[in-house]
Amino acid sequence: MYFPRSHRPTLFLAIAIALFCLAACASRTSAAQTVIDDLGRRLVLPNGASRIVALDPTAVEVLYAVGGGSRLVGVSNYTDYPSAARSLPTLDGLDPSRETLAALRPDLIIITDQLMTARSADEKSRLWRAPLFVSSSGSYAAVERNWLNTAPISGMPLPLGRRLKEWIVRAQKFKNWLRAGR
Repeated sequence: MYFPRSHRPTLFLAIAIALFCLAACASRTSAAQTVIDDLGRRLVLPNGASRIVALDPTAVEVLYAVGGGSRLVGVSNYTDYPSAARSLPTLDGLDPSRETLAALRPDLIIITDQLMTARSADEKSRLWRAPLFVSSSGSYAAVERNWLNTAPISGMPLPLGRRLKEWIVRAQKFKNWLRAGR
């Protein structure tokens, strides 16, 4: 196709902008993330995590709190908060169906460490055909660590600002209340 000389700079600029936009989109969608779960396992997520199944109710709450709730495609049947999570497909939190997991096509599954060892997590990850991030929620420090780990996994900026500080203050008040024997 022939373009007059007067239109060539405009055409060149349009092609350059299109290529720049494609490169920017590709770099965003293909940015690999490396994370370490609470069992000390290193996980590489080649394209980040945009389809997350959270079998740990605490992880669901944290994902919504840091703004990553839209990335959830499935939750544990033990999940009851926030209310938006109740509309998502549910799976057995202890023994999810392989067929249901396959249908949801997660690129990351988050599960609690209550019944998991590093070896069993690796086996489940192969069986379920998705990276498995094992999180601990058995202590205040573990939940705080969940905030710090879950935000980057979900592609959200670290919530080191007001939300995390508010959570730490509430947790400290609750600990003090428990110590007082109430």
